[in-house]
Amino acid sequence: MVFFGPTLCFDAKPSGQSAGTSSSDVVSVACALLLVNFMPSFTASGAKARDLWSVDGSPQFATFPGGILTKVPIAIPIWLRVGTIAFGEIHIRTRHGHWVSKTGKSVPEFVYEKLGQSGSVYSTEMVDKVKVSLRLNPASLLIMNLISHGHQDHFSVTSLYIHPARLDGNVVGRYPGRRTLVPTQINLIANISESEAGGK
Repeated sequence: MVFFGPTLCFDAKPSGQSAGTSSSDVVSVACALLLVNFMPSFTASGAKARDLWSVDGSPQFATFPGGILTKVPIAIPIWLRVGTIAFGEIHIRTRHGHWVSKTGKSVPEFVYEKLGQSGSVYSTEMVDKVKVSLRLNPASLLIMNLISHGHQDHFSVTSLYIHPARLDGNVVGRYPGRRTLVPTQINLIANISESEAGGK
């Protein structure tokens, strides 16, 4: 596999073909993926505050690495809830929707995009809350709460808004960004690779 800008591309040759792949083959697949400007599908499981948004059927928008926080020794998922005026998708859309709309994306699309970027993790006044400074344009500040009760520990996206000039708190670690592709993206790469193979 190879990193191509912010996108992680896999060697997705169909079965029966040689495992060897030239760098030009992999780059051509990566370029094709970027050219189609792929965006996965986003759906909400319901309209209640605790209901989750999903990306291509999975509630996992990204993964928060283990070892940065004492309470998070292993990697855990990051989820986006439908929420209320105080948190989640409804909060971001209601309080910061004008700014998000300038990107041409919905709130779930924009949250997903920003979670694909790396940034610095800052402490906050609350032990279970973190801020992630994401400096790629548009520079944004992501707020997440650690939920350690229920069936699975996870971070819940509280808010996302334009990056302030100054930040309180201390840098406690580095968020690496999303490093995996959702199934639809992997299938897309496989299809592109098969098409290329058929044309040789």
